[in-house]
Amino acid sequence: LSMSALQTDLKPTRQEALVGAGTNFITAFFDHNPISQLAVIAIRDGLSEIVSPLSSSPIAHKRALREFADRRGCAGVASLQNGLALAQKILAPVPSYGAKETLVLFASLSTCDPGDLVDEVASMVRNRIRASIVGLGAEVFALKRVAHETNGTYAVAVNAVHLELTLSSLLAPHPTTIRSEPLPSGAMVEMGFPSLERSGSGQICYDDGQRHEDVYSCPRCRARVSTVPSSCVLCGLSLVLSSHLARSYHHLFPAAPFTEMVPGELDSVPLCWGCGGRGGTDARWFRCSSCSRTFCLRCEGFVHESLHQCPGC
Repeated sequence: LSMSALQTDLKPTRQEALVGAGTNFITAFFDHNPISQLAVIAIRDGLSEIVSPLSSSPIAHKRALREFADRRGCAGVASLQNGLALAQKILAPVPSYGAKETLVLFASLSTCDPGDLVDEVASMVRNRIRASIVGLGAEVFALKRVAHETNGTYAVAVNAVHLELTLSSLLAPHPTTIRSEPLPSGAMVEMGFPSLERSGSGQICYDDGQRHEDVYSCPRCRARVSTVPSSCVLCGLSLVLSSHLARSYHHLFPAAPFTEMVPGELDSVPLCWGCGGRGGTDARWFRCSSCSRTFCLRCEGFVHESLHQCPGC
């Protein structure tokens, strides 16, 4: 949110485009990664500050981002080093077996840093923090170098639609990189499955102090919260639903890869195990490497892009 964000090459301004795209990304991020956590940082006036702390509440993040942009606006120059340094402090408590990544939406064509950006990048590499950057206007060598050194991605959005598409490509978790040292055994994470309580008159929740008709009750201390996934404000228990765990499962255990069948393998017109349809022998057919079931082209895309589980397996 430097003064560069006030330029109008993205309508109405870069600031509005970034805030809108960031808000949509928060919604989509928790839809794809419901048990993950996220924090929002603003880079403005040569400094960086926390807009919303690390949490699993998309509503709180979106509200804080919009209020900050409306109240504080844009000022000064951008300092990428200060932003990355603050991100490292926020991600420091995350266990080493967790994935840590920063996503930078950068509207400026320069960075004015108080120290050496190279040292900051080296620290991120040691702490295994990935930095993916989306810039505006033109490619900046310093931003591209930061993304490359940390195993992240760098892209320059040419318009608002391209900005949304670029951010949507960053929703799925990156594959884990090879580690030179053994991965420490992760401790068991306590999770609770809260019960939904409905009240016509509404009940006051402990997390936001507001009255809601639908609330979730912590199974350990019975505290009421307005949204899940979240952490109980009284006992600190992670509160999730079974659907949240199911939507995160396929990131850890994706569907087995399919191999395309050559015409010589088709003795007869095959039957698709997914939709039950028959196609010609000249159509494209795929075979699951695990269960050896046959699938048509459309079902192959549906399995790996939407279903994330092989129905044959």
